[in-house]
Amino acid sequence: MRVYNRSKFMKLPVGVIFCKGEPWAFDRLHVKGATWPETNDFLACSLQWIESDSSTQSTDRLDEMLETGASYPMNADYGRDGCFDDNDVFLVWEPADLEKMIELFHAAISAATAIPADGASRR
Repeated sequence: MRVYNRSKFMKLPVGVIFCKGEPWAFDRLHVKGATWPETNDFLACSLQWIESDSSTQSTDRLDEMLETGASYPMNADYGRDGCFDDNDVFLVWEPADLEKMIELFHAAISAATAIPADGASRR
């Protein structure tokens, strides 16, 4: 893994996996989208969110997931970062890290097949 400041991160290609934060606390896992250098902004896809059309629908779906065991697909949309904080730092996964992540995901797929279809948690 490597840590980048904002100006160096903005030059990285579309598709890198990263977490944004400040020294040394990082946010969710994201995929970097296009960079808009003229606005000091970029697009990102949060891998830790569900597919929805609005924040209200997200909340409703999350409630339904907890209460009934419903399932919704992962979000695959890109949105603007929009924070413009030059003090941000970015933890970026390198090829060896991604290979390890793939190994962990393969194990997680096996584990996920053992989870009951009706969901594990109830209020």
